Amino acid sequence: MLIQNPVHDLLNIDFNTQVQSTYTISLLDIQGRVVYTKAFESEVGLNHIEMNVSEYQKGIYFGYLTSATEKRSIKVIID
Repeated sequence: MLIQNPVHDLLNIDFNTQVQSTYTISLLDIQGRVVYTKAFESEVGLNHIEMNVSEYQKGIYFGYLTSATEKRSIKVIID
């Protein structure tokens, strides 16, 4: 899973999958509160997610990408 830190307005996440699956992306603040969550269907191969984070407070967040068989995590710095 690839992102560019720090993020200013748009958070872009790229990831690869071997199979089509239902994923949930969640963004949590430093206190562990969920500030964003969305379910979507992935495609086989490269997938791209774009999130507008311009209205979130500056700071450190944790992103989680989960499906029935895997969980990936990233650290996101919003500047």
